[in-house]
Amino acid sequence: MTNSLLRNATSFREYVTDVQGNVVFDTGNLGWARKTFAAVTMAGVQYTAITYAPGWNGKIMNEGDWAADNQWYTYTIEATPEAADAPQTKEFKFFLDNTKPTLEDVSLYEEDGKIYLTGIASDNFYVQRLRVIDSTQDYWYLAEAEAFDAITETGSRTRFTFDVTDLASALASDGKNPGRVGLLLEDVALNASLVFVDLGPRASLWKAALWRLARASRFPPPSSPPAWRILS
Repeated sequence: MTNSLLRNATSFREYVTDVQGNVVFDTGNLGWARKTFAAVTMAGVQYTAITYAPGWNGKIMNEGDWAADNQWYTYTIEATPEAADAPQTKEFKFFLDNTKPTLEDVSLYEEDGKIYLTGIASDNFYVQRLRVIDSTQDYWYLAEAEAFDAITETGSRTRFTFDVTDLASALASDGKNPGRVGLLLEDVALNASLVFVDLGPRASLWKAALWRLARASRFPPPSSPPAWRILS
C-alpha cells in the first residue's frame, strides 16, 4: 500500500474490517512515518510518498483463509501527527468482488438492411465496459462504457445493441477473421467474461468498413454509440 501523508506521524497503522467490525488485516503500529516530500530536479518537481508493505492480500489475518467475497469492507488509516495528542483516522469503504460479469442471450438480427449484435450484460456489482474484439483478441472495434456509468443499482441487467453492419469488412481489411468476433465484458474490479460470436457467411456481403483498427491500449470512443436499455 502507498500512502501520502501531509504531516510526519509519530505512529502509523493500517487495518481492514468486515461489515461486522471484525479485523481481518492489521499492520500493527508501524512507528514513525514521514510525510510526502518534494524534490526539485531538472525534470521538474518530484513528489515521493511513503510505501508500506505488505498490503492486504485478501486473506484473513492469522487464519490464512480468503475473506468472504461480495461484501463491503473498510480500510482504515490511523496515524498520530507530530505535536498531536491523539491519533487521527481516515476510512475508505470498498467492495471485495471476485465474481465475473455475465453475458446472456447473445444473438444477431437484421432490421432495415442493417445487422445488429445484441444481448444482456449483468454483474453482481457494477459493469465497467463492454468491447467487441477480433477473434485473436488483439484489437477492439466497438466499445461502450458511459452507458454503464449511468447505472446506479447493483446487479442491474442491461440490454446492449451494437450496429455491426460493417464490422466483417473492417475485420477482413485488417487481416482478421471476418466470421467471428468476441464480446469482452469487464466489471469495475476488472473481472472479465469473454463470449465468441460467429457472424456467419453473410458477413462477406456486408458493406465497406466504417470503423478502423484501434489498439486496445488506446481506448478511443466508438464513432457511433450503441443503443441501451436497462431491464431491471
